[in-house]
Amino acid sequence: MNSTLGEQKTKDDDRDKIWVTRYSTSGIAYQMPENPVPAIDPNVLQSVFYIYPDVASAEKALATGGTGFFAGVPLEANPHMKMIYAVTNWHCIEKSDPRVILRVNKKNGEPDCIPTEISDWKPHPDKLDIAATPIMLSPDYEYNFVSSDMFFVTPETVRHRQIGPGDDVFMVGRFMGHDGKQGNLPTARFGNISRMNSEPLEDRHGNPQDSFLVEMKSIPGYSGSPVFVYINPTLARPPYFMTPLAHPYNQAQHGPWLLGIDWSHLSDFHPILLANRQTKKSPQEWVEVNTGMAGVIPAWRIQELLDLEEFKMQRKEKDDEFSNYSRLAGSPSEDSAGGDHSFTQQDFEADLRNVSRKVSPSKSDGETK
Repeated sequence: MNSTLGEQKTKDDDRDKIWVTRYSTSGIAYQMPENPVPAIDPNVLQSVFYIYPDVASAEKALATGGTGFFAGVPLEANPHMKMIYAVTNWHCIEKSDPRVILRVNKKNGEPDCIPTEISDWKPHPDKLDIAATPIMLSPDYEYNFVSSDMFFVTPETVRHRQIGPGDDVFMVGRFMGHDGKQGNLPTARFGNISRMNSEPLEDRHGNPQDSFLVEMKSIPGYSGSPVFVYINPTLARPPYFMTPLAHPYNQAQHGPWLLGIDWSHLSDFHPILLANRQTKKSPQEWVEVNTGMAGVIPAWRIQELLDLEEFKMQRKEKDDEFSNYSRLAGSPSEDSAGGDHSFTQQDFEADLRNVSRKVSPSKSDGETK
């Protein structure tokens, strides 16, 4: 019985792998099976921006600052429209005092610097390491956003999809030193959920941070990066852990979803040894070692921040504006026979484009969103 189960598991594992060409030291080609990794939709890459403490650092692409991403929250009366927010870690904001510079790519691929003030940003009321500010970007920028109503993980999503340890994740952010000099070039990193958010981590101030533990090396520069979770439709799932007979990809069932925001990498400290590699240096000194574990604040805690009363009131005001614009654009003007129109359909559409751009998920099988 055990032999049969082992053989079946090997067959299932091999089915999920793809054959990749490699080369020997003398240049002879050979092939080995490898586990596939997901393709990253360009929309996800374009949702990311870089953070710098000043314009000079941003223009020179210096190794300082962090990452952020744009999130879109639907308006209540006009849900097809989104209010856009820049989201990052609070520690990225407070380190940039008094100004926070966002570096965003323009349509022509060149980077542009968007100055904001630290007072523009709102922290989470529970002192979680996240911050957000509303922003209206011109269509001259090459950007997209993560839609909260479609892609944010909720506790219900976790329960219903039985997301847990072992599930695949990827993170898109800033790999300092290789993040793009002539324009932002976000980098993807891959890993797995190691532990659910059952117990908080503490930040350097001692504030508890609601966090998933994710096996995925996070280094300075990735703070504020969006972290996505997805379900491999070819693998066995709880509660019965039976391999599916058919596994067509479906975004609603398999993701990706925004798991949360990267805020830390967990370190360990090892004593420094002498040349014999056995004796500890005296007086004792220590070296910091990255454990490969990242702390990720859940997406629903970001939603809490975006649902602050101040932000909700701003969305209500914008919602009312759009509704009024729609009524004006849809009714004839009393002066239509002559004179200037105070507001045209073209004006309305231009204003909508300036506020947000709806991102439609790709329907191609196997692509991530």
